[in-house]
This record gives sequence, C-alpha cells and structure tokens, in this order.
Amino acid sequence: MTRFVGAASAARARKRKALLAGGVVLGVGAAATLAAWSDDVWVSASFNTSSITIEGSVDQLAVPINWREYATVDSAAPLNFTVTPTSMKPGSTVWAPLSFRLAAGSTGSAAISIPDGGAPQGPATPTVANDAFFDSLSVTFLDVSPATCNGVIRPSWPVLSTYSSSAVPLSTDDTGTLFTLDSPMTARSICLRITFDDAADDRSQGGSTGPLDWNFLATAR
Repeated sequence: MTRFVGAASAARARKRKALLAGGVVLGVGAAATLAAWSDDVWVSASFNTSSITIEGSVDQLAVPINWREYATVDSAAPLNFTVTPTSMKPGSTVWAPLSFRLAAGSTGSAAISIPDGGAPQGPATPTVANDAFFDSLSVTFLDVSPATCNGVIRPSWPVLSTYSSSAVPLSTDDTGTLFTLDSPMTARSICLRITFDDAADDRSQGGSTGPLDWNFLATAR
C-alpha cells in the first residue's frame, strides 16, 4: 500500500531535522570551548615592618659623641646650658643644644614632633612667683649645630619651619613635624633658646620652674 505524507507532516519533519542540526552545531561549539588551551601565572611576595630606635645627645660638641635612648621621663637627658639658668633676670637668654639620630639597625625614617602634652605645662611647684616666672619664659627651636648654640656667634638664626621667627611659650606642644630623620647614625641637631621676657614684672622675683621636661616623639614614616 502506498502512504502519502501530508504537507503538515513534512513541515514537522523539517523542523525536527533543523533542531537536530542545531543541536549538533551547539554540541560542536561547546566541545570547542572546553578544549581551549589554558595556562597559569602565579606571583608571590612577603612583607615586613620597619624598625626605628631614636637616640639623643646633649653634647655641646660640634659632633656629638655621647648617645643614649632616653626613652622615659625618668631617664630624661639634662640639658647643658651655655649659661647656667639659675640667676635669670628680665631679658636673659640661655641656650642648650639637643641632637637626635636613628640608631644603627633602624630600617625606616622618622618624623620628630612634640606631641599633645609633650611640653611642660607649668612650674613643678605652683606659686605666684613660680607661675609668673614660667609664664614669662619662651622657647625658640633653632635649626643650628651644637657648636653654634652658644649665644656668642649670632648669624641669621634659622628657626625650625613649624615656628615663626618669634619665640613661643614653653607650654607649646602638638607641633606637627619639626624635622625628619632618614639615615641611621646621621645626627640632626637643634638649639633650645630660652628667653625671660624683658617686660616681666616683680611677681617673677624669686620664681623657679623646677624640673621641666619635653617629650620629643619619633613617628615612623
């Protein structure tokens, strides 16, 4: 018996063939993607912290030779003034050098500042005379060597950039960076110039500050 396939059946058959063909095409495409070449690149690194140790010297020598850490207030270095500051009168000025360096083995640089609360805030023993005397004292941080910090040789004194050319009260703190230390065993020196106001009144007579301490903070950079 002869069977005749209708037009609708023929169309369905063509669609199935097209779908199968499409499936073959998709299959080939997927196989080609999976078979693509691949390779890898790996990288590696390790990280270490810097290490800083700061030493100070109060030598009056052109090249300081006596260095210590002076890391606590109990071990604070006594400043060596060129004029003994025990009989000051209005207008008197005294000078003291101070040097800093990164100790051997330090692996970073450091910014030096006087932090908040790092400057003396008043005399050791408050009295009318002591308070008046303290308030009449000012300090200038000069950017000069120990050999020049003597009150005798007076070139145009360079002042650390944080300050203006005028002196500031002893209690000045939170200074920001005064200077930086970049190389171990390389000294950086400053000079503290302390001045008794020439306009101070009689309340300051007999005044004494007692021991005063400054904290110079080294912050790794």
